[in-house]
Amino acid sequence: STLDKLTARFSREFPHTNISGTHSPPFGDWPESETDSIIEKIRASRANLVWVGLGCPKQENWIAKNKHRLPP
Repeated sequence: STLDKLTARFSREFPHTNISGTHSPPFGDWPESETDSIIEKIRASRANLVWVGLGCPKQENWIAKNKHRLPP
């Protein structure tokens, strides 16, 4: 429900923004195949901005580990 609320609020406050997709991974650690799936969804969306909200420091660690796999 948090992701739905965030999407609705972002759409309301920034109406000219196109939200290419959302994803809520499983709580806790997940297998590498889940990360591969997430990266592929991001690449397929062709988004030019990715918001990672996993909590500190998990989101910073995920970004540092995977940013090289995303388009520049």
